[in-house]
Amino acid sequence: MLEFSDYVTILRRRKGVFLIPALLVLGICVAVALGIPAVYESRATILVEQQEVPADLVRSAVGSYAGERIQILSKRVMSSTNLRRIVERYGLYPAADGEPSMASRIERIRENTALELISADVVDPRSGRPSKATIAFQLGFAYPDPVVAQQVTAELVSLFLDENVRQRTRSATEASRFLAQEAEGLKEEVSRLERRLATFKERHIGSLPDMQQLNLQSIERVERDIEKTDAAMRSLQDRIAYLRSQMARMPSHLPGGMDLAGGASERLGVLEAEYTQLSARYSASHPDMVRLSRELAALRQEVGEGGDLGQLQRQVVETAAELARLEQRYSAEHPDVKKQRRALEAARQQLVQVQAPAWRSIPVVAGSDNPAHVQLQVQLQAAELDLRSRKQQRERLLEQFDEVERRLATAPQVEREYRELDRDYEQALEKYREVKAKQLEADLAASLEKQNKGERFSLLEPPLVPERSVRPNRLALLFLGVVLSLGAGLGSVAIAEGANHTVGSARELETLTGMPLLVVVPHIATAQELQRQMKLRRGLAILLLLFGVIAVVAFHRFVMPIDAFWYAVEHRLELGR
Repeated sequence: MLEFSDYVTILRRRKGVFLIPALLVLGICVAVALGIPAVYESRATILVEQQEVPADLVRSAVGSYAGERIQILSKRVMSSTNLRRIVERYGLYPAADGEPSMASRIERIRENTALELISADVVDPRSGRPSKATIAFQLGFAYPDPVVAQQVTAELVSLFLDENVRQRTRSATEASRFLAQEAEGLKEEVSRLERRLATFKERHIGSLPDMQQLNLQSIERVERDIEKTDAAMRSLQDRIAYLRSQMARMPSHLPGGMDLAGGASERLGVLEAEYTQLSARYSASHPDMVRLSRELAALRQEVGEGGDLGQLQRQVVETAAELARLEQRYSAEHPDVKKQRRALEAARQQLVQVQAPAWRSIPVVAGSDNPAHVQLQVQLQAAELDLRSRKQQRERLLEQFDEVERRLATAPQVEREYRELDRDYEQALEKYREVKAKQLEADLAASLEKQNKGERFSLLEPPLVPERSVRPNRLALLFLGVVLSLGAGLGSVAIAEGANHTVGSARELETLTGMPLLVVVPHIATAQELQRQMKLRRGLAILLLLFGVIAVVAFHRFVMPIDAFWYAVEHRLELGR
């Protein structure tokens, strides 16, 4: 079993075998570490600023997260078109580097461009939960020339900032344009449904759901009017029967040949009776009624008579016609109907009072000279005319009743179709209002982006010309070289010892013979051996000095200037005191 002193003895004996491969490997590693060209990286920090106007007032049209938008912008900025322009402007990766094709040069730019997101713990204002949010990102580009690295990084930063503004403005504008088109289409749909609804209402004006209660009231009013008409017709039929029985018992001629006033007075009575008959059938504007009115006025002036009986008869007929018209429009409890009914009763009472002494003004009809018989005959004709008018009125009421019943029968189907149309209209109108409100929000968002008041990127730290290289890591390479050189030296010593079968120490001899040694004669170096050892030591010292100088120069050039390092050491020592 070898001890530590045995290993030391072996190293002393095999120092040449150890140093030669160790120094050779170390030299190769140093050459490699110092020969690899340095690569410099320029970095810029871009801050993601929130919009100036509160989101509660104006919502942004861009709803994605900042990290997602940055990745999308990275794909757009690092497009072949943009990178080709950068390669041509700054002459990156010329053909001498073994990359002649433009595609490979563009790919190398992408490989040497670094994008790093900077996140922070924030509280989501909508959900109130803690989450990670991107507040900034770093953009860097590595290149052997530090100045070119800084210029390319500045170019990439400018592309990022411009592309962000352009994309946000475009997104907001496209959203506003899309919503405007949708709102216009929905507006046309609402107008079309409004026209359909208006046409449907015109075609089914009496069967609409809103008219249901009015139709029920109308049919009740028509039924009451029919009952009143039937009652009036029965009363008229009784009166006609009574008048006919009176006329049958009353002689048509006066006894003793009593003479009546003739001439104009007789003509006036005939015209008033004719006027009474025609007024039951025609209105006051009828040509026959107008003609009779003129003749009556002329005869009244001629005989000097006021014509109270004719006027009262016309008043009764006109009042009854107006009452019938009002009863068709309003219910029996309407104030205008009640007023007109009272006026009709008053006119009838006044007519009864005037008819008693006015027997002389009644004309002789069909050769009759008995005034009482003539008056009964006129009343009979008036009652028959009134009965015919009541029958016509009843027919009209029945037609009106059938029409209202038809409306009530078709009301469910009409209501179903109306509800469908109205529901489609309300849905279209609600959707139009919703899209219109969204369009207004999109217009505000587009204005926000155009004025650069929304979320934006701002350059927090501009790219600078780098002073230190980022690769290769020369200290790591030198450390690796030292490790490899030690391994090479120790490996050479192990191989040499394994191939040598000579006894190298007294302990090995005791181990082999199994007997103790009496005397150990040390090695006696000759003058030539001493001289050779001296030369070897001097060469080793010179080699170590050379390696030290190379290490200092490499540290000064690639790690830190010596004066800065010395200043840092002194500063540490002063702080330690």
